[in-house]
Amino acid sequence: MIRVLGIIGSFVLAKGETAGETIKLMDWQINEIIGPLFGWRRADGGFRYDSAFIFIPKKNTKTTMCAIIGLILLAFNGEAGAEIYSCARKRGQAALVWETACQIIRKTPELEGQFLIVPSSWTIHHPATESKWVVLPKGTLSYEGIDASGVIVDELHVIDDAQILPTLKHSGAARLNPLQLIITTAGEDPEKSVWGVEYKLAKQIQRGEVVNDQKLVVIYEADIETQDPGDPATWAAANPSLGTIFRVEEMQSMWAEAQGDPQKR
Repeated sequence: MIRVLGIIGSFVLAKGETAGETIKLMDWQINEIIGPLFGWRRADGGFRYDSAFIFIPKKNTKTTMCAIIGLILLAFNGEAGAEIYSCARKRGQAALVWETACQIIRKTPELEGQFLIVPSSWTIHHPATESKWVVLPKGTLSYEGIDASGVIVDELHVIDDAQILPTLKHSGAARLNPLQLIITTAGEDPEKSVWGVEYKLAKQIQRGEVVNDQKLVVIYEADIETQDPGDPATWAAANPSLGTIFRVEEMQSMWAEAQGDPQKR
């Protein structure tokens, strides 16, 4: 765990207000995601969790967080021949995390020369471990035959193919430390959609109604039935980065605009 945090601490951000600075993880990122995923091992040496469901609103660094995890799985997880895959409803969306990882590689001196980025095939190679990170095209058939050690599913709420998740999950069955990372914001029609099914299961695990010790559940949301949407405490419940990289003033502005617009509200 300490080694992983040290590696992440050398990564340099490529854009935003902190571009050019090394990554400084927030407490919630360490305690809720990085720590559980990389700091807890089973007796056989494998990680405790083989899947993670992270439910979090926009502007809370989800893309950067996924890029960090992808790079750890690709080159710093002690696995030779690792295969990391990014997927989303559209290849362009899936590439956002991959491109952020590419930017970190290009900006971080400690990573210089360790990776080969091939934009034409949407691939990052790590020659020292013969590992690769590939952005998958759209369609379940594209996922057949892969041997995934890590899968990053971005914005599950817009994916409508129910076979994608089980297909990708089963593709890592032969790996010691397979990880399927799902990260998403809220979507519509939670009763019938792919994301709604996963969200419902995650809530059941969180409440202890379903036992699954291998699935990490991290949910940031406010209770719209009981909490005032204009109360800063409600904003904080759903936005763990509020007050740090997500400015309170920005949320105040968004709330002010929503007063006269039901859709924005």
